[in-house]
Amino acid sequence: AIAAARKKELDKAQALALEAARLLPREGRAQQLLGDIAVAQGRPKESLGHFQKAQSLNPDYFGSYLGAGIASYKLGDRAAAATAFERSAQLLPTAAAAYYLGAIARDRGDRAVALQHFKAAAGSGSTYGNEAAEEYVRLDLPENPGNYVAALVQTDATGKAYVIIENRAPVALANIVVTPVLVDANGRVLQQGSAVQIRGPVPAGERASAAISTGNLTAEQLRFLKARVESARLAQ
Repeated sequence: AIAAARKKELDKAQALALEAARLLPREGRAQQLLGDIAVAQGRPKESLGHFQKAQSLNPDYFGSYLGAGIASYKLGDRAAAATAFERSAQLLPTAAAAYYLGAIARDRGDRAVALQHFKAAAGSGSTYGNEAAEEYVRLDLPENPGNYVAALVQTDATGKAYVIIENRAPVALANIVVTPVLVDANGRVLQQGSAVQIRGPVPAGERASAAISTGNLTAEQLRFLKARVESARLAQ
């Protein structure tokens, strides 16, 4: 049944899981699998009965709570979903539970908690981890664009100046706004120029550039010309 489910042969998996449940009526994993199959087939309400039975048979296994959380989330019952995900994470922390707990916190406007959960999920390298990493950037980017975009000013052989940016976010960025600023030896801003926008999109790990006006700055002053990242957005 598990092998068939992994191959997306859901009807076959369901038939085998039902037979497993008949042969081993006290085995919670069979009920959990029936719940997972029901969710995959678009029947989350029906799946809850299987997950509840799996929990009664094997109350210390995380999988049935995780499945119930996903089903409840799909049904719009965020309170029940949060309870199930929290229990699942207590038994075994997973990227899936952390991602959904982050999504629930995000939807209720709790940015700090959402960031905490998305960060916990982001390092897994799984599908949920990748989605969590994107959601983390989406929430954090408006307040901390400099955490995701590195910027500097360079001049070419003719003295023309460019701002160079590098996207250090795990996702593509666009509409990156950077302001050239003249600083003193201690890093204090003396004056600033006009902001420039790099529309992008700039893929993760890639660089882009835009020409900037330096006015009447001397070659010595150009050494102290920096770039300040003002804002950026996730590319659509």
